[in-house]
Amino acid sequence: MAKIKLQGNASGTGVLTVTAPNTSTDRTITLPDATATLATTDINSFTGDTTITSGDIIFATAGKGICLGVTSNTDANTLDDYEEGTWTPVLKGSSTDGEYTYDANRTGGRYTKIGNTVTAYGAYRVSSVVTAATGDAEIHGLPFTSNVVTNAVSSVRVPGPLLIQAGPTLASSSYFNWIGASATKLGIGLHTTSGWSSVVVTDADYINSIWAFSLTYTTDS
Repeated sequence: MAKIKLQGNASGTGVLTVTAPNTSTDRTITLPDATATLATTDINSFTGDTTITSGDIIFATAGKGICLGVTSNTDANTLDDYEEGTWTPVLKGSSTDGEYTYDANRTGGRYTKIGNTVTAYGAYRVSSVVTAATGDAEIHGLPFTSNVVTNAVSSVRVPGPLLIQAGPTLASSSYFNWIGASATKLGIGLHTTSGWSSVVVTDADYINSIWAFSLTYTTDS
């Protein structure tokens, strides 16, 4: 293996050693046309822009993040999580789960989590009812548990849009989905002239209708 050794002057004691890779290909180290300081492995700060031409930034341990808009390590300004993936919506009833088969080409979901905020969307299409569920309609399977809204009652609900294609008689009405505190499931609601009401699961398991929905909520996960 080739080596290049730079020896310090007579009054110095340090030795800088550069070891070339075990290859016959020539490698080049280009120095800037200016005075510069070599960085150590312990870098606390630097100035100027940084450009990464390839690869990723990877922290050695989990739970680390990037502080944005501040000059000190502040939790409220730390972006410490990003994740994207898939999830599978499952229709159940609030009283009994029931069992359904689904159209695999029209059932599924995706999500993106940035910090503590989750945006999830999905759809399902029931192709047959094995055992009918009972109670109010619920869509289970969200990837993260919603957190409790501080200083708010437990019945606070975060709403999101819900659309139905080729659905039951009420398909032209205004449906929506919602999530409560500490939940991984969505409820299905229906706007009425006097407010709103929960949709019973026997309306939500209408054969071959596509239920599509999206929701943004926060989590402690």
